[in-house]
Amino acid sequence: MYARQPPPRVSPSELRPGRFGYWAGGVVMVLGGVAGVVAFVVFLLQAVTLPDFAAQLPGDGEVVFSHTPGEEAADIALYSTSPANGPYECELFTPGGEPTAFTDPEFHQEDSEWTLVGVASPQEAGEYTLVCEDHPDHAYAVAPVPEDFGVIEDVVGALASLFLLPLAGLVVGLVLIVSTAVRRGLHKKRLLAERAGYPYRG
Repeated sequence: MYARQPPPRVSPSELRPGRFGYWAGGVVMVLGGVAGVVAFVVFLLQAVTLPDFAAQLPGDGEVVFSHTPGEEAADIALYSTSPANGPYECELFTPGGEPTAFTDPEFHQEDSEWTLVGVASPQEAGEYTLVCEDHPDHAYAVAPVPEDFGVIEDVVGALASLFLLPLAGLVVGLVLIVSTAVRRGLHKKRLLAERAGYPYRG
């Protein structure tokens, strides 16, 4: 009577590819989540942080500043220490001496001191003059801002980053994990078939 042969076995350490794919998939998912949170915070900070001022005017009077229109400085934003709906009498003069009126902003932006009250879109490069009058107790400031300047865009970008980056990390991580598991499973079947003496039909 013949002794029954034990079934062939395969050690997990023999399987290829190794377990690196599992670790890589997990790391990608974690990094996707971290990147989403970091991008969310960055976009929110951009939404609430005021741009760097090109010039400030402590009250009535005028101030001259240089401005070169471009992708990151397409418009000129006017800030005031008065409320957003408060009165202000300011006008912007181009390098050629032509007056340019400020229009009402499409969104609200302020901090503890400054409030966005107007936006102008000059086309010339050179020395501009900001003239303000009638409200000596209010201070004013101007800052170059991009054409797509706005809180809404930053908030949308923050929300998109918070969801899309972690989702991308999750998808890529799962692909790495599943593909590693499938390839290791196929390798195990092939080794078992070879050790059992059967042809492997993978």
